[in-house]
Amino acid sequence: MSRVVMFVFNDCRTDSRVLREAGSLAAAGHDVTIIARPTDAASTVGEREEHDGFAIVRVPIPPGHRLFRLWLRYPWRITNWAIPRARRGFGRMPGGLADLGIAALAILASAPLSVVRGPFYLRARYRNRTAAEHSASSSPAAESPATKLPTPTADESPGAIDSPTADGSPAWSPTPAPDDSPGAIEAPATATEASPIGAPSPGVERTAMAEPPTARRAPWRRPSPVEWLVRWRWVITAWARSAAAAAGPADVYHGHDLTGLAAAIAAAQIHAGARIVYDSHEIYLESGANADQPAWLRRLMVRLERRWIGACVALVTVNDSLAEELGRRYQPVLTIVVHNCPPRSEAPTADTGDLIRAATGIPPDQPIALYHGAFSRHRGLEQLAEAVNEPGLERVHAVFLGYGGMRADLDALAAGPTAPGRIHVLSAVPPDELGRWVASADVGVMVIQPSTLNHRMSTPNKLFECLAAGIPVVASDFPEMRRIVCGDPAGPLGRVVRPDDVPGLAAAIRSIVTASPADRAALRDRCRQAASERWNWETESARLVRLYAGLVESS
Repeated sequence: MSRVVMFVFNDCRTDSRVLREAGSLAAAGHDVTIIARPTDAASTVGEREEHDGFAIVRVPIPPGHRLFRLWLRYPWRITNWAIPRARRGFGRMPGGLADLGIAALAILASAPLSVVRGPFYLRARYRNRTAAEHSASSSPAAESPATKLPTPTADESPGAIDSPTADGSPAWSPTPAPDDSPGAIEAPATATEASPIGAPSPGVERTAMAEPPTARRAPWRRPSPVEWLVRWRWVITAWARSAAAAAGPADVYHGHDLTGLAAAIAAAQIHAGARIVYDSHEIYLESGANADQPAWLRRLMVRLERRWIGACVALVTVNDSLAEELGRRYQPVLTIVVHNCPPRSEAPTADTGDLIRAATGIPPDQPIALYHGAFSRHRGLEQLAEAVNEPGLERVHAVFLGYGGMRADLDALAAGPTAPGRIHVLSAVPPDELGRWVASADVGVMVIQPSTLNHRMSTPNKLFECLAAGIPVVASDFPEMRRIVCGDPAGPLGRVVRPDDVPGLAAAIRSIVTASPADRAALRDRCRQAASERWNWETESARLVRLYAGLVESS
């Protein structure tokens, strides 16, 4: 069989799609290596981790970009680096002349930029402080029952570059994969849980990873085109070159998303004759801060992506709508769809226990509407919190299971007057336990908002995770989710609603949780049947395995 090297620009600890694909190809006889990056984006130490049938090699991001970005954004802070270097130079003269010269050049280069950037920085600090004081002065008691969640913070946009870490992500955050279910990523409870939350059930292990600070930060700011380009040039491209150099020869280089494709292209340039597969988890330029960039920059990146896709023998993506859109934009040679469904083996059994009720103290006769995933903007958190205040849902509890920058806001909402005692926030659980937690809900809610093209075309992992657990869903009325929820042969598997229609969301939840016990049991059985017969990794991965078998035969 062939040697396959996959590239992904995260730590690949919880990226279910990448791990599943690697495992399936390894089981088919391929020699598979995943090139990722360390969890700490500032780390300079490489890592190697052996899995069943494949290996993960974590290649650090080259450190040179950090000094450049520091000079670009906070030039006056260059002295914190330059002065110690100058002192070292003085201490070992005459051999320290080079250090002295470099430190002097750094200070001279930073001086004029400090004059230009300083006033803008002070102005931004003033605005941020004013916004923080305004937020702090707002108490939950002063808000209406339909409490609105505050404006998300800078770290919630995948492309934001407002933090000290190398990839623009917040220093305290886990590293989620773009398409991975964040509800499955380990994150600990904060030091103080919101009052409605009881102690976690016995045996549930919390990790040592820190939760977000509880203080609210400044409103989200779109990264400027310069910052965005700097990240591409000095972070992503630099890592791609290092990853390509570490990959070694291979028959196929498999790039996950545009950041991984950059490394696959670089590796193919080093080792001629290798084939390239592009695995597009989403439309990269329609995601997060990428979608907010000016038209000229997006056109530049579209041309780059088109050129790279032209060098690929196949494009793999996550659903039919994305396949159609990517085909229209880039005309790939071959496109296959591999939905990111959990394997049949991960489907929870009937004796999994009622973990959510054990953790929250919700009575057995009161239904649970569950959101699991990232606590970030445009995910429908606000809509679910408002919906449980609607008539007919007075006994329904909203449970949020996951992690993210809006955790503190959800905790405040849980402790406030909105649906008192019926909003609960739980920290994310390990991936291998997620199905058991999901199975203890009565309905899964995923009313993703239509803020980007990716959202409108999405098939979130949580949809398939709910079906595997036998949980009916209420989802946004978008084409792909409607096709699965309403068009499945075993369907309907729940309800679809307009994502911004809170009364409609409440009515959909009510129609499920107030159905007769026999109807609810039949609905859960249909969800399990759909997952077992169609929406599972064994079925989906067969297309990927066939693709690679064809590549081997034609080589």
